[in-house]
Amino acid sequence: MRGNGPETALPKPNELDLVFPAGTVFIRDANSEAPISVSGGAWDSASGSSTDCSMRVTLQSQEKCLPVERIFEDIQRTERRPRRYSQSSFEFYSTSARPGMAAIRDLIERWYGQFPRDGKADIRGRFRSGDETGFQSAFFELYLCELCRGLGFIVEIYPGMEQHRRTSHPDFRLSLGGKPVFYIEATLAQPSRTEIAANRRLAQLQDEIDRVCCPDFWLWLDTSGTATENIPVARVRDRLDKWLATLNVDQIASTAKAQSDTELPVFSESCGSLTFTITAHPKSPDQRSSEARRLGVISPDLLSECNAHEDIRQAVIRKAKCYGDMDLPYIIAINVINSELLEFDDMLDGLFGRIEVTTWQQPRGIWHHTTRRAPNGAWTSSTGPRNPGVSGVLIADNLTPTTIGVETPVLIHNPCGRKPLPKDIWPLPQRSIDTLGKRILTHPGRQARDVLGLPVRWPLPD
Repeated sequence: MRGNGPETALPKPNELDLVFPAGTVFIRDANSEAPISVSGGAWDSASGSSTDCSMRVTLQSQEKCLPVERIFEDIQRTERRPRRYSQSSFEFYSTSARPGMAAIRDLIERWYGQFPRDGKADIRGRFRSGDETGFQSAFFELYLCELCRGLGFIVEIYPGMEQHRRTSHPDFRLSLGGKPVFYIEATLAQPSRTEIAANRRLAQLQDEIDRVCCPDFWLWLDTSGTATENIPVARVRDRLDKWLATLNVDQIASTAKAQSDTELPVFSESCGSLTFTITAHPKSPDQRSSEARRLGVISPDLLSECNAHEDIRQAVIRKAKCYGDMDLPYIIAINVINSELLEFDDMLDGLFGRIEVTTWQQPRGIWHHTTRRAPNGAWTSSTGPRNPGVSGVLIADNLTPTTIGVETPVLIHNPCGRKPLPKDIWPLPQRSIDTLGKRILTHPGRQARDVLGLPVRWPLPD
C-alpha cells in the first residue's frame, strides 16, 4: 500500500510501505527476536507509536516477526474438577489446572509447533471449533505427523496440493532417505450423526443429575433405548430433587443391610424412546456431605449392539477412492471412536466381512455346519477383491490425548492391495494375511509411547 507523501523508490525485499494514522501503536511479539526498523516518520520509542502518517517498516525477518499462534491461550487456570459429561474436549483441556492436563497442553503445543506450516491454520481451527469431531480429527492428524517423524520419516502435508484444496490430496506423504515411500490418509470411524446427537443429549442429562444436591446418596443411572429427542433436563432435575428430599438415608441404609440392595429406592423417567432409572445408594457416614460426583455408576443399555466393524468398514470405503490411482502405497489411518468393546475380530469383520454359520441336516439326521466370511467387507465382495487401491489400514482404538501412553495403532495389510507396503518400512506392530494357509500373521513392533518419548505414567498424575 502506498502512502500520501512524495513518490519513492520501490520497496526492497522485506520492506512494506504502510499508512498509519498518527499515534498508531506497534506491538512487538515477545517471542520474536527479529527487530523492526522504521524510516520516513518520527518514532516515539517510549510509547512505541508513530507521529507521522506515512513510514516504511522494514522487517529484518518477516517469518520471525509473525505472531506465534498457540492452540491454547496462555491464561491463569484454577479449575481442578473432573470433566463434565457434555463438556467438549477442547474446553476441558483448555481450562483444567490439573497437572496431567497441563502436560497434555504442553505436548499438543510442542507437536503443533513442529507441524508443517501449510496445515497449521486448519489444525488450529478444528482444535478450537468446539466440535468434538473436529477436535478428534485434528488431534489424530497431529499425532500421526509426530509419530511418523519419530519413526524417521520426512512428513509432507497435503502432497501436490494446489491452492489449498485439501480434498484433492491425501493428508501426508512419507519419505525415507529422500525417497517417497507411501501416503497416509487420516479419518475417524465413529457412530452416525444420529447416535452422536443421542449421546450428547444423554450427556446433558448426566450433567444435570450430577448437579443435584445429594450429599447422602450415590446415584446409579441405568438407561434403556436411545435419546432420540431433547430431554427436559430441568424438569427431570426438579422432580429428582423433590424425590431425594423424601428419602431417609439412615432408614434406607438399615433396610438395605437387612434385606438386600433390591430394596433400594428407584426414580424412573422416560422421554421418547429413552427410559432411565436412578437408584439411590446410601453413602457410608464418613462419605456423606462430600463434594464428590453424585453419579456413582452409569449403566448403558446392555442390549445395544457394538457396531465398530461397520464403522471401520464405512471409514475404509469412504476414503478408498478419494484420490484415484496412487503412485505409492496408500494407507488409511483410522481412529475408532467411542468403541469400548473394540477387538481384533471387529477389525477383521469390517475389512473381510462378518462370519456366517450355515447349518443343515442330512437324511440320516446328522447335523453339519460350515463357517465363512460374508463377502461384504471393505476389502471383499461377491465378485472378488474390493478396493485394491488401499494397501492397508492403520487402526487405533479410541486414541485421545489421555490414551496415547497405552495405545499403539496396528497396521493391517490388504492381501489384495495393488501396491503393497513393505513390512520392514513400518516398525510398529502389524498383521498380515497368509492367503495360502489362510492364517493371520502377527509382526511385533515398537510401542508408540516409546517412539513419542512419553513417560510411563501418562498423563501425569495429579
